[in-house]
Amino acid sequence: ARLPGVQVRSIRPDSQHPCGGERGLFATRRWHPHDIVGEYTGRVCSAEQAAEESARGGQSSAEAEEYRLALSKSSSTSPFVQARNAGNETRFLNDFRGISDEPNCTFSEACIGGLPTVLVVVTATVEEDEELVVDYGDQYWGRTPS
Repeated sequence: ARLPGVQVRSIRPDSQHPCGGERGLFATRRWHPHDIVGEYTGRVCSAEQAAEESARGGQSSAEAEEYRLALSKSSSTSPFVQARNAGNETRFLNDFRGISDEPNCTFSEACIGGLPTVLVVVTATVEEDEELVVDYGDQYWGRTPS
């Protein structure tokens, strides 16, 4: 089932967009702060499983982490949602850097039916045809917070 209110779109390769030639997630309606776009879905795996799969697939660690999200930021042993080859539209959320001044969505940890999950929650008004963007965080970019 498709998520209502969003659409995956190709980004022109010749654009000034940092993800030119790739895809992004765009609003097909107006979104308001605290709206839930949907659950970040994919295959749940441990960090060890994800690393093994990357090595078998010949991926660099950076490529392997492109679509991987920890279910809990507070645990170093947290399982991950790996959305590289499976998942819904939320896997096409791009980092806000080079696109907007601030992210307009965030990843939010939740528990649904006793199971950990990550939701995509709107943090600022998003107009129709605007790209939904998040902050991938300093760890993704290999930086330490200043």
